[in-house]
Amino acid sequence: MTNIQARICLASSGGDQEYNPSVAAIPLTEIAMPQKTLADTLAAGETIYVTCGHPMCCKSTKLDIQVLIDRLGPCHGSMHWDLVVLFGCSDCKAARRDRRSVFFTVIPDYEGQQRERNRDWKPTFERG
Repeated sequence: MTNIQARICLASSGGDQEYNPSVAAIPLTEIAMPQKTLADTLAAGETIYVTCGHPMCCKSTKLDIQVLIDRLGPCHGSMHWDLVVLFGCSDCKAARRDRRSVFFTVIPDYEGQQRERNRDWKPTFERG
């Protein structure tokens, strides 16, 4: 169990108890946060956009997942909290606006999912 998972277990139990590994290891009391890596995102064919959170800007940019993997490594997380510290809006910085957090939009590979669904489909010409 990681340190973060241990803190989540303590927070979900009220937080006033001392950490007990045997209690925290019980699956019903443990809240496991989903983890996804950049390699998982690339393999799934997903597209990620990063968008500035400033209301005067709202600039959106498509991320190149392969470049992120080359810079950060394939095991780097691709969840919001893994990536948010890496990005800031250059347009807002140039305009001397206050820094706002960015947010991410993940678009699944809908065409790939549709191909997978229809791979074994064969038309039937029977009339009922």
